[in-house]
Amino acid sequence: MSEGRRTDRELVQAIRPSMMTIPGSKLIVISSVHSRVGYVYEMWRDYFGKPIDSVLIWVSDSLSMNPTLDRDLIDIELKKDPSAARS
Repeated sequence: MSEGRRTDRELVQAIRPSMMTIPGSKLIVISSVHSRVGYVYEMWRDYFGKPIDSVLIWVSDSLSMNPTLDRDLIDIELKKDPSAARS
């Protein structure tokens, strides 16, 4: 636990046993790039680009995933703070 909050790893560890009771259950995690630590980063590091049937890691930009976003607003945020906007 980090500062009274559960870490992403603790959350997944809490969910996994219940998933075993549901045949065919799938863990779907959606995240944005933030830092190179934690469960999501480790999954990307270990599985991205590797042909493993049970794991799919999908990397895409926001505009491709949601074409209703305003490209001009994205560009403004990128100019204000490139690092924050990319995350």
